[in-house]
Amino acid sequence: MNQITSNGPSAATELTSTAPTFTPPADILEKGDTVVMLLDVPGADPASLDVTLDKRILTITARVTSIAPQGYAAAHVEFRDGTYERRFVFSEQMDGEHIDAT
Repeated sequence: MNQITSNGPSAATELTSTAPTFTPPADILEKGDTVVMLLDVPGADPASLDVTLDKRILTITARVTSIAPQGYAAAHVEFRDGTYERRFVFSEQMDGEHIDAT
């Protein structure tokens, strides 16, 4: 079994945006050599999904941008634009060639 720990943005991370960063909840499931991660990123643009593996650190990010339908103006807004970000540190090196994200 691979040991996984979750880490938020590191102290060395340089913030380049004033938009908030959201930490999505995650479920991690294992079966044999397969690890499946389910992250809840409501409103995120699927094209913005980015998954990177650097040594033992898996980073998942996605952007959310609110868009009012054409001809409409926002009268009340509770959803915020921002970035979802989650990092996981694995206890051993993972095979980055077999990572898939949907």
